Amino acid sequence: MASTNKTTNYELSQFVGSDKPAWLGDYNQDMVKIDAGMKDNADDITTVNTTVGGHTTAISGLTSDVSTLQTDVSGLGTRMTAVETKNSEQDTAITNAQNKADTADGKADTNAQNITAQGLDITNLQSDVSGHTTAIANNASNITTVANNLTAFENSMKIDNFTTATSLTTHVSQVSLTLAQSDDSAIFKIYGRLRFNDNESGGAFTYTKTAVPGLSGNYGFKTSLQLTNAPDEAYAIADAMLVNSKYETGFSDIASAAIAVGTDGYIYLWVNTSNTITVNAYHSRQCWLAPCIYFNTNFGDEPEANT
Repeated sequence: MASTNKTTNYELSQFVGSDKPAWLGDYNQDMVKIDAGMKDNADDITTVNTTVGGHTTAISGLTSDVSTLQTDVSGLGTRMTAVETKNSEQDTAITNAQNKADTADGKADTNAQNITAQGLDITNLQSDVSGHTTAIANNASNITTVANNLTAFENSMKIDNFTTATSLTTHVSQVSLTLAQSDDSAIFKIYGRLRFNDNESGGAFTYTKTAVPGLSGNYGFKTSLQLTNAPDEAYAIADAMLVNSKYETGFSDIASAAIAVGTDGYIYLWVNTSNTITVNAYHSRQCWLAPCIYFNTNFGDEPEANT
């Protein structure tokens, strides 16, 4: 900005503390004024020298004017020195400002890098969240599938279809047999008891057994108990029945016998290769089936020998 004050004679720049010199507007203008003034003075001096002989008094006055001008020029030089000092201070301030700007640029670059890195972290986090969301959805689907399978398995394990038999054939008493099975007959439970030749005084009695369908060469007592879904192949269950013989003088040791499931789905008792069993007079055979759960499939059991 221009100087606040001007000199009286030449209107040269006089600055106060808040002024900021404008070289083109202040200094150059002052130099023009000074140059013009000095040129005028030089011209005057030349004129004076030409007329010096006749103008001694004027020369004396001009000398005084020149002395004054020199004083003014000296003052102007002092002011110029102050201006140069101020300019140096301003250069230092500009340098400091530039350094601060460079530092700010560096921090801005660092912040930009940090923001970019954080953006990548957020992207990775979003990807992880998306992956976990998908995994959770898949797990939920798997849990639903497992729950459905468990429910189906539990339902298949329910044995709530009961059938009872209270008779078998002649000379068989105390018949109490029960069959329970799952809805699909995949598992079943059979239990109970019966007694052969209960009429001990009636003499010996020979029982004729029935061939087990699908189990070639094996015979058993066909019950009225039938699985809803018959197996694809007949099979025997070894040692499923316990047999005890009663004599006049006591009881014999307990033996075991097989049962079988035919391809017709019926349960057969006391299964072996003999198609008859004879029980003598005053003898009886007592049989028990422990309450066991069986799988409706062939495990390769072989019926016991004739009991």
